[in-house]
Amino acid sequence: MSKPDTTQSFVDAVQHPLRREILRFAVERGEKLSPTQASRALGVDLSVVSYHVKVLTDKGVLDLVSQRPTPSSVEHFYAPVSSALEHPIVKVILQEEEACK
Repeated sequence: MSKPDTTQSFVDAVQHPLRREILRFAVERGEKLSPTQASRALGVDLSVVSYHVKVLTDKGVLDLVSQRPTPSSVEHFYAPVSSALEHPIVKVILQEEEACK
């Protein structure tokens, strides 16, 4: 099986505005984050954030770095993948988003 095209994978990952917002939030935090934390901070339903975090993870932009048991489930924590943040496409998109603020 051939390795997927990283550029196309990253483009697909940051194509959706909420995924860009989640990634930017993760970068600004500078530490691992859970979908629950992102959901609260961004004011978006947890199920929606969880779906988009999964896409970012599947596309190689976020990486699962730890888990913590909670009374009702397991909280997962993610961090941006450095190779994704260094990719020119991702850099440009994050810079454009920042400039639009």
